[in-house]
Amino acid sequence: MDKLHGTPSEMNAQARKLSDAELIEIAHLDEATFALIARAELQRRNTWFSDTTLIVAMISMVFAAIALLL
Repeated sequence: MDKLHGTPSEMNAQARKLSDAELIEIAHLDEATFALIARAELQRRNTWFSDTTLIVAMISMVFAAIALLL
């Protein structure tokens, strides 16, 4: 496992390239800057997934309503 290094913007760029498993390992190390950046990246990924899931569910509800009307 490799820790993130460099400036905060460089660490953000590195975090975006890591897998979820690697980020989880880094995020649970301690309260250092690289661990906080890893946690932030995981949260960003989870938010995107949640938003996408919500949009798909809303589209499905619209199609279901249309199917009921026809």
